[in-house]
Amino acid sequence: MSDYIDLAVVGKVIAAGLLFGAVLPLVFATGLRALSADTGDTASYRSGFQVTRSPAALGLAAVCFAVVAASVGFGIYLIMHKS
Repeated sequence: MSDYIDLAVVGKVIAAGLLFGAVLPLVFATGLRALSADTGDTASYRSGFQVTRSPAALGLAAVCFAVVAASVGFGIYLIMHKS
């Protein structure tokens, strides 16, 4: 529409802003929440207590953190190779 504004580029900037500004923090928070979840079983020891986590929660946390780390790595790759 305009000679000065490329709407396709504006759309890409908005999409990247939503991805890195909203979705990745949500994925990271989901990983933290899964990591902090426990099954409710505690075993008493002399040094305190131990919280047991389900393998599914640990797997979900690992996947969430891997997605965030891969996204950050991909962003750094794009910055390094596009300039």
